[in-house]
Amino acid sequence: MRIKGLEEYVIPHKKAKTEKNRIQLQNEDHFVTKGLYVAGTLAGWGSQYSIAAGSGAAVATDILTEWNNGEHSKIHDKLA
Repeated sequence: MRIKGLEEYVIPHKKAKTEKNRIQLQNEDHFVTKGLYVAGTLAGWGSQYSIAAGSGAAVATDILTEWNNGEHSKIHDKLA
């Protein structure tokens, strides 16, 4: 983390595999502290798909992860 003053909020990412060494900021419904909110990966969301599609998609990816024996699910649109 290169932004000074945020070090106290940095925690391991709760949904990323440990070996990926990803971080997030500790938050409550995207609120970190007065005047500071986070979104996407830094807020602890599970995948790019859920970031783009919203919180409903986050729940869906959590369900897919559970169905996939704890392996995080990723869905990417890609033209061949």
